[in-house]
Amino acid sequence: MKREATKREATKRPAPPAAWEWLAGILFPDDGALSTVGDLAEVYDSIATTRGRAAANRWYRIQILRAVGPVVKQNIRASMSMIRNYFLSAARHLRKQALYTAINVCGLAIAIAFAALALLFLRSEHSYDKFHPGYKNTYRLATAVHFQQLEYWENTPYPLADALAQGVPAVERTTRLTAVPQRMMQIGDQRAEADVHMVSGAFLEFFHFPMRLGSPASALGTPNGVVISQALRRQYFRDENPVGETIHLNLSGTELIPFTVTGVVETPPGNSSIRFELLIPEALYPSVFGEGADTDWMPKSRTVTFFRAHPGADVTSVQSAVNDLALQHGLDRFVSNAEVENLVALERLDKVHFSSLIQNRILAANG
Repeated sequence: MKREATKREATKRPAPPAAWEWLAGILFPDDGALSTVGDLAEVYDSIATTRGRAAANRWYRIQILRAVGPVVKQNIRASMSMIRNYFLSAARHLRKQALYTAINVCGLAIAIAFAALALLFLRSEHSYDKFHPGYKNTYRLATAVHFQQLEYWENTPYPLADALAQGVPAVERTTRLTAVPQRMMQIGDQRAEADVHMVSGAFLEFFHFPMRLGSPASALGTPNGVVISQALRRQYFRDENPVGETIHLNLSGTELIPFTVTGVVETPPGNSSIRFELLIPEALYPSVFGEGADTDWMPKSRTVTFFRAHPGADVTSVQSAVNDLALQHGLDRFVSNAEVENLVALERLDKVHFSSLIQNRILAANG
């Protein structure tokens, strides 16, 4: 009976607030009858008996708050001491096994370096052409041809861009680029081969190739104006302003024609499928490829066509309209009797780099 009475009295003893007692258990994780938590509970009981629960609660909270700082500092010192001992032990072990240590460290360094290079390479590859505003609505076109087998070429009919802009409501704007590769270029007394590209002024507004000198709207407005890349400027003109200087180009294979530098454009970055050194007005297209070439629907020139669809436009309707234009202008004759879903295929700009669609590329090689 006496034991049961003692148990009842023990259960009636006032207990500290549960949350604060839990925190005390974290700060002082010692068990047993002589634990810090137990000592605090006894003092709490004494204060509660003599001065009341409110005073005991206040005293208990103050003790816990005062203990937080010292306990945290003590734990940090203990952790630092333990870490220091680990390092000393590791250093002694490494000194005893110097050769194996050197091999392991070199192997780890090489592995980390290769992993970093691989990640940088993958990041670059997957960033191709994504620096152009509206790239998710921008498409490159390709023409279906069938000789030995069915293939798609980047060569597209020169008038296709104008037909799309005028006849397909879902198309916001178009542009094209015609490659005239490996042409003789003369700057002063220096001669070299250069890749020339014919574009309109809209090309520099369509894509994000910032102008360093000159205006995108007017730089290609004169018949014999030429826009050069920043890389070519540094190579031949150093830090001088080349605007107004003369560059001679042999476009048709007969004679050097003088062109006046009207602007400098930022060199296309390494993650661009579109690369160039010199841009000349596409108004020269007939003089290079022959009279009437700019109205010919034969996909024989190295012309790449791009369009940008209106945001939210149904691209399948554009694909259908492009196929109708292809049939209307006889592009089905280039596929013989082969079964082909699209006479002219569309491909979004950010998919071009990894594309396996094209067998005859004009833009940079795929990844």
